[in-house]
Amino acid sequence: MHTDIYLNESYFYKQGNLNQISKDMDRYSKEYSGLLLCTKGHVVLDIEGTIITVSEKELIGIKPFIFIQEKEITDDCEVAILG
Repeated sequence: MHTDIYLNESYFYKQGNLNQISKDMDRYSKEYSGLLLCTKGHVVLDIEGTIITVSEKELIGIKPFIFIQEKEITDDCEVAILG
């Protein structure tokens, strides 16, 4: 995974297995609005107390500075995240 090659002061981009990406996400990432595209598997998220499932081929937009907790991530869950 590319750590900073796609990072500048305006955006970040991460792609790959969500379990790995979650471990590598920096603190700054919660300061960005973002788009998460699930390309394989699914993830269950608690976003500000609302539980949602994002499955393959689904896209979700996320506002900055909100509470997000991963409740369940399939082992094969792959995503592209643009913040």
